[in-house]
Amino acid sequence: MLCPPNKIHLAPALEEVLSQYKDYLCVELRNAKLTVSHKIRTVKTFLNQVQVPNCLKLKEQDFMHFYYENSKRQDWSVHTQLNYWKNLKCFFDWSILHQVVKFRRNPVLNVKRPKMPRVRPRRLSMSQLEKIFTACCTHPWQYEIQRARNIAIIAVFMYTGIRNQ
Repeated sequence: MLCPPNKIHLAPALEEVLSQYKDYLCVELRNAKLTVSHKIRTVKTFLNQVQVPNCLKLKEQDFMHFYYENSKRQDWSVHTQLNYWKNLKCFFDWSILHQVVKFRRNPVLNVKRPKMPRVRPRRLSMSQLEKIFTACCTHPWQYEIQRARNIAIIAVFMYTGIRNQ
């Protein structure tokens, strides 16, 4: 089980790295406070589980082990996997750029980026369709041709599967 973010205690060297990374997220990337806290929590969770005294001791396979192990053990959803993938990718990109780690290629890129499943929008209910059609028919259009055109458009949408976005 992963520790809650406020219970994670890291070595002072790691806390200093996280402080610099947090400054980067806030100042250079201009991330929102909530985004910064999520990214920092993700990195803290990773570093806590890997248990290294400083980032120079990290190995490329540490990410893969962390990612696969937690995905299986905690039955992460695709959304959670994608969040960890993106947040740790951002951290390692920054770490490589600032030479905080000794490897040159981002280890996150060794794992295929999770894809979110496409969810079809819900369809409109029959009462919603009736309200739309009634409004189209009873609206005081300036010209009768506008009424006919708009009713035809709405009818096409209704019979071809109009979706609720």
